[in-house]
Amino acid sequence: EGIIAAASRFPGHPGVEVFRPQSAAAGEYRIVYRFDTAQHLRQWLDSDEHAAWLERVHPDDVADLRQQLEAHLAGQSDVFQHEHRIRHEDGSYRRFLCRGVAVSTRGGKRLRIAGSLTDTTEQAIAQERLRSVGERSSREGQSRKKFRGDFNPGSSIALSSASEASEERL
Repeated sequence: EGIIAAASRFPGHPGVEVFRPQSAAAGEYRIVYRFDTAQHLRQWLDSDEHAAWLERVHPDDVADLRQQLEAHLAGQSDVFQHEHRIRHEDGSYRRFLCRGVAVSTRGGKRLRIAGSLTDTTEQAIAQERLRSVGERSSREGQSRKKFRGDFNPGSSIALSSASEASEERL
């Protein structure tokens, strides 16, 4: 069962709107969760069902995710944005970027969040590979400089001559 079905069982939840990506390559879904009152939104956010979904968030990411979400709902930020890992049904973790804006009533109550959840796993893997290649290239470049500095052609000839001289003495 998905998070949408779980939220739909809560009082004051008239539904969600799901905006699918325009192309398969876009990979970004936008989901708008609606609640009729701030109290009903709070009931959902404080529920065991919502907590079960948060349990899928990597343990190292969950505290910061909750803190930033609470701060946004309290009006301390204009935009909610957080990148975190979520456990996939196969047990692996995938990286997601969550962005949203709490929509307020005229009285300033925040009753719904409009936002998106983007799977950034492949992008994160590509960035890590690039970082790794860059670090390796940097280390290899430093090794080459050291090698060229220690063993220049003049030194090489001198080393040959020294070893030939040693052999002649034996």
